Amino acid sequence: MAELVRQPGPADDVGQLIQGEQRRFGQPPPLRSARSSMASAMATVRAVVSGAAEPAPSLERM
Repeated sequence: MAELVRQPGPADDVGQLIQGEQRRFGQPPPLRSARSSMASAMATVRAVVSGAAEPAPSLERM
């Protein structure tokens, strides 16, 4: 049986991956990951604003 584990290679470049998704679906890749990232960011902002979480330290202060 052939090994099905994908090995990293030149196609791991983000631009090449996006082009591959466009070829496979005939359109840009789905926005699920972008929506998920936005939802996570908004939840973090809400927690900081409400005082339930501390803001991350600025890189300038490190």
